[in-house]
Amino acid sequence: MVNALIKATTAVNPRTQYIVGADAIFYLLPLMNLPTPVVEQLMVKSLLKELIPAREKAAVALQEKEKEGKKTK
Repeated sequence: MVNALIKATTAVNPRTQYIVGADAIFYLLPLMNLPTPVVEQLMVKSLLKELIPAREKAAVALQEKEKEGKKTK
């Protein structure tokens, strides 16, 4: 990661995205041939798929906790 940070800060024409980590190469290398806006849309969609279920789980857990609180009163 340090090497990518140094390249990004010292490059005359820095890229908008850098691949950091050996496992990221296999995931992101095919995406690097696509335009940046397309890659960003794909990333946002994949993050939303992970965040929305987590948010729903948190809401259900909160509702259950509120029900338990009402039962004890």
